Amino acid sequence: MVEYAPGVCNIGPRGRVERAAFGVATIIFSIGLWHLARLNTLPSWPILLLFLPLAAGFIAIFESFLGFCVLFAREGVYDLR
Repeated sequence: MVEYAPGVCNIGPRGRVERAAFGVATIIFSIGLWHLARLNTLPSWPILLLFLPLAAGFIAIFESFLGFCVLFAREGVYDLR
């Protein structure tokens, strides 16, 4: 295997599909929780916690479009399946 090159594609088509599916599912889940919180008139601070799954979902979608996984880059691995 060649040396790790920063910024080069390190996930393959299967990894891209997995990340895209996770991202879309997480964003839809977060929007559903937001609607439930607004319908039940919860205070604002629990709604702020939805930032975490939304951020994870958007990061997963960006990784699927770019073909570059941040955690794989940190570890210096490729998964081009």
